[in-house]
Amino acid sequence: SLARAARQPAADAYEIRFSVCFLGKRLRFGGLGGEKHVRFFRRGQARFVGGALHEGLEIAGRVAGPLGGTMSHVPYADLSDYLAKLDRYTTLAAQKKQAARVRFHWWHHVILPWELAKRLLLRMAVLDGSAGISFAFLSAFHHWLKYVKLREMEKTR
Repeated sequence: SLARAARQPAADAYEIRFSVCFLGKRLRFGGLGGEKHVRFFRRGQARFVGGALHEGLEIAGRVAGPLGGTMSHVPYADLSDYLAKLDRYTTLAAQKKQAARVRFHWWHHVILPWELAKRLLLRMAVLDGSAGISFAFLSAFHHWLKYVKLREMEKTR
């Protein structure tokens, strides 16, 4: 438990299970069902790394867990919030790819149907109902859009 880990730490950091909610429903499929993240750590043993996009924790020491319980994560208040973040995050992702000298290729257009099929069918997002299907579509669009934005950046250079 969190209280026990605080009183008698056996590690420098602990993972906690995440439950992702979208459009008011907990998503268990589509690639989101088994998420764990380090969210409880000893001060001085962790630091945030990674910049503006997909920052994470770098732990200096042992990571244990997951602790009991689940943290509820609601990354988007509603569809409008998702779409606003979609524009910002796909621009940041395209900039990061451009900085890493990744180039757009025609086959990046295949990402959209592939991601959709992968999330809907292989990762079974359909079992999460309308919210899971919506998230699968939006996520596939997100992955494709960052490459389209990369292409746009290449043309304006």
